[in-house]
Amino acid sequence: MGRQAVKPFNEQHEMFRATVRAFVEKEVAPHVEAWEQAGRIDKAIFRRMGELGLLGVEYDEKYGGAGADLRTTAVLHEECARSRSGSFAMAVGVHTDMASPHLYWTGSEALKERYLPAICRGERLTAIAVTEPGGGSDVAAIRTRAVRDGDQYVLNGSKMFITNGAQADLYFVAARVEQGDASHRHRATATCASTRSSGSRATRAS
Repeated sequence: MGRQAVKPFNEQHEMFRATVRAFVEKEVAPHVEAWEQAGRIDKAIFRRMGELGLLGVEYDEKYGGAGADLRTTAVLHEECARSRSGSFAMAVGVHTDMASPHLYWTGSEALKERYLPAICRGERLTAIAVTEPGGGSDVAAIRTRAVRDGDQYVLNGSKMFITNGAQADLYFVAARVEQGDASHRHRATATCASTRSSGSRATRAS
């Protein structure tokens, strides 16, 4: 028997691909050089992506998502890579598939209702903060602390190499919420959502 070609994408996926490709060609690629020279991406591009329904494609429609499947996300990232800007492709990937999923899959309903619609509209850019000076990305060795203060947590620590970090509106911070011996350190880490607030400071790595 001859081999049959596997077609992972259906007609709906290809229609979505055409939308993303046209967006990248017309609204992203012409600005890549300017963004690289400026050292940052114009945040307005994320709001434009939100208008086109390109953010939060796998999230439930009640939060502003599209309720689509994983292959739709794959199409999004394939086409973003066509911009030939690793910065843009990574910024989108972090926003949609590294940072905000922590809220979507593990956050309380109140937090999801508060933040996810703006994330899907591109009005709140997200980042994930894991890597620390001296500790790298070893989650078990995290030194940042999250200390309970009433109905909030106060974060104390330093992070580095945060994609979207200089522009993000909402951060997902890996922090230790309790101390313990080495045998319990994996259970002593958690991911917390934190908006930019008093006491936080972002600097560009030299």
